[in-house]
Amino acid sequence: MKLVRLFFLLLIINCSSQKTKDYDIVNAVVKNIETTSSSYILYLQNDNSKFIVPVSKYCEKQGKKRIKIGSEYSFHLKKDITIGNIEEEIISQKVDDKIVWTSDMKNTIYYDQCENVCGLYIQ
Repeated sequence: MKLVRLFFLLLIINCSSQKTKDYDIVNAVVKNIETTSSSYILYLQNDNSKFIVPVSKYCEKQGKKRIKIGSEYSFHLKKDITIGNIEEEIISQKVDDKIVWTSDMKNTIYYDQCENVCGLYIQ
């Protein structure tokens, strides 16, 4: 019985610790910023990959630093995980009806959101 309790306790601890970090921390340089009606599209790059991330223009709480092209920051990037038909392949991503990423863009990762950026300000 004690072994079963220990197992469940370890399971609960493991599950709660995994939920605390639901984003990837990526250090990257801002290569370009585009704008749509409600979002900024950040084009980021580090030594290994390129990243495309939309961020909302409208913020309740503004960050401390204004993001500048050519500067490096630590981004907390979060992917939207979709559970569905694994045979379906995502071939493009749109933001405000503008295609910002396609599957033809090799070594470029699309993230749905950035946890520490709102508008053009980073925490």
